[in-house]
Amino acid sequence: PAVTCLVILFEPRRAGLCWLNGQTPKTAFFHYCTMPWTWGKMTVPGSAFVQETVLNFKNMDGSYSLNVLYGLTPVSNRLAIKHAKRLGWQVLGTVPDAIYMQREGKSMPAVMTYLTRENLPGR
Repeated sequence: PAVTCLVILFEPRRAGLCWLNGQTPKTAFFHYCTMPWTWGKMTVPGSAFVQETVLNFKNMDGSYSLNVLYGLTPVSNRLAIKHAKRLGWQVLGTVPDAIYMQREGKSMPAVMTYLTRENLPGR
């Protein structure tokens, strides 16, 4: 299975990382993390830039590579869910036992979200 990985740089430091997997012709699971030094004023604009960039990738024929990004976030990570909603992600629902949490040694429920170009902030 293909995995697309992007390293996010800002003022030549590594600011974050995102990767796509589970790709179909027009959808992919989106994973995103940022370094603690970026948290605060840079968090929302930086995240918005990355997700917009990914949704605007184009194929050789000029068509969009992806129409929808999906995400799974542990229900316990309320801050990440709030952040996703602020960035236009729509909640589909909660999936039981969707994510295995190594620290807890068990599967946990996750909130499933999606994002389209139409849901991007400012649209």
